[in-house]
Amino acid sequence: MVGRLWAEFLARASREYAIGEAIPDLLRVGYCENIEYRVLREDGAAIDVLLSSVIECDATSGERLSLTVMQDVTNEKRLRAAVSEQNELWR
Repeated sequence: MVGRLWAEFLARASREYAIGEAIPDLLRVGYCENIEYRVLREDGAAIDVLLSSVIECDATSGERLSLTVMQDVTNEKRLRAAVSEQNELWR
């Protein structure tokens, strides 16, 4: 990741949403919870993640710092889709 922009790791739609809406909202409100993104792995495959972040302001320097956590939910989304598909077959 060194030498590359964070946005390069997001799928196109996720990147557009992050830049156009999610990040401005994060900077305005100071936090975000469970934002869905598609992140590109090193091999080019996409995974689904939930991102939560909080912005804090350093009391001394006034610099804004962020703590961000991403949770891989790819398998959970696949399982939900499979269950939903199975339920449709039973109707």
